[in-house]
Amino acid sequence: MLEKAIELNPHDPDAWCSLGGAQKTLKQYGKAQDAYEKGLKTSPKSTYALLNYLTMSVINNKQLPDIQKQTQTLIAAKEACKKQIERQLNLPWCYFDLAQLEFFTGLPFEDTLRSGVMQATAQWQAKTAKDTYQLIQEAGALPAETRRAVESISQAIEDREWK
Repeated sequence: MLEKAIELNPHDPDAWCSLGGAQKTLKQYGKAQDAYEKGLKTSPKSTYALLNYLTMSVINNKQLPDIQKQTQTLIAAKEACKKQIERQLNLPWCYFDLAQLEFFTGLPFEDTLRSGVMQATAQWQAKTAKDTYQLIQEAGALPAETRRAVESISQAIEDREWK
């Protein structure tokens, strides 16, 4: 069905990213990376496409891609997340997205991750963010960084009182 949607409109970033998500679920990480990359090409300002492309690239290559090529996109994505945080929009996802951007660019990310957990209205939201780092960790990529991320978000989830 997604292939048909892409066939009808190959410039639909949501269709490409949905295809990437389906392929990621099936553990077809190479195909998922390709789909997210196409989603990013059709919508260069899509934080969702960017972060998933970077995640799949790290999983497939066991290292970060050359993010110099993505500098402007990364800067724009960080600014978009910060604006959402200021306006209290897209919570807690804007915090999780910003933390992941910080993670990929080598900046401190733990406080942002904890803030995302605190903004979450349900535990599954925080677990979804944690799953991304665990997927990278299971692939054996960026071992020190992913260990810190998993430990940080796990501790924040444990410390949080959930209703």
